[in-house]
Amino acid sequence: MTSFENLKIVTRYELLKQVRRKRFYGALVITVLAVVLMIGLYHGLDLPEKIGISEGVMSQYETEIFAM
Repeated sequence: MTSFENLKIVTRYELLKQVRRKRFYGALVITVLAVVLMIGLYHGLDLPEKIGISEGVMSQYETEIFAM
């Protein structure tokens, strides 16, 4: 058995072990909530308009501005 096959097997079992734990689901829920909250606040508060970014700039660089 090659070292790559060993790595695949070990990785698979480690991932399965993590999925069985409640801690994994807690971290997953917190991460999803944080992302949803960030997107909701960004669109709900309409931050680009409040700080004076024009529609032309927004249509061209929306993902970069959101990432900032």
